[in-house]
Amino acid sequence: AHSEACTGLALSPVVPGLLATASLDKTVKLWDIRGNQADYVTSRGMDVGQVFTISFCADPASAFTLAVGGKDAQVAVWDVVSSAGVRALFPTGRADEEFQDESVEKELEVDKMTISRAGKDSDDESDEEEEALVQQAERKAAPPAMAKSKPGTGKAAGAKGKA
Repeated sequence: AHSEACTGLALSPVVPGLLATASLDKTVKLWDIRGNQADYVTSRGMDVGQVFTISFCADPASAFTLAVGGKDAQVAVWDVVSSAGVRALFPTGRADEEFQDESVEKELEVDKMTISRAGKDSDDESDEEEEALVQQAERKAAPPAMAKSKPGTGKAAGAKGKA
């Protein structure tokens, strides 16, 4: 299980029983859910901040490709077949020998890209500043308050004139 809230689940549409979970703990975990239980396979910190969204590729040619998105306006793509645990449990069509010559750093490499948000990224403001900006925008978008009427008169409080 994750150490913080789980924010997403992705069941591979091509590989039976391969489940990925995303979490606020900044990790993605892979599970084998064939049978009546979920067996942990592997996990990885995705370096995208808190992970909010996750999806497997539906193309059979890229069945082990997993995309994740996180708080830091980053998208990462992980070829999960690079995990020996995945190769041991699922028919990947890839032999362990294909990964023997690669360094540990290369095996753990994740392709990343930054999502542009109108020229800003999440490092431009602290979390408190971001929250203050959101609250300010919500106040501006709120409809103006209606004047309250005096009970039984039908007139707005403080209104003068003939009844």
